Amino acid sequence: MNRASEHEALTEGGTGTVGGTDGVAGSTVQTLDREDAIGDVIVKAQQFADETALEAQNRALALVEEAKAEAARIVNEAKLQAAVITTQQRVVVPGDVAADLFDTIDRFARTNQELATELALLRGALSTDGS
Repeated sequence: MNRASEHEALTEGGTGTVGGTDGVAGSTVQTLDREDAIGDVIVKAQQFADETALEAQNRALALVEEAKAEAARIVNEAKLQAAVITTQQRVVVPGDVAADLFDTIDRFARTNQELATELALLRGALSTDGS
């Protein structure tokens, strides 16, 4: 006899006995009800975990896209600044201005490298979580 027919036999006018005495019947119904409730909780927990993982993955992808856009903006800004400086000062560029420019470009390059590293880590984490 399967669980559904056992439950029906015990609750819907059955004999009240399933391979035992009447005292066992109530206990069996309670056990079946608890097992069903536990199964429902497990299914809901899995659904919640799946939904949460999907939300986290979507947020991570959005962050990656934002980081790419920010990196592109920084690089474009640096290029524009370099172009302005080189077109305005075709003559001799004072040493302190050149040093500032090199420092700015170096900071942009380091920031870009850090963003690229973070993107690679996020991409790796997403590919690991998605498997």
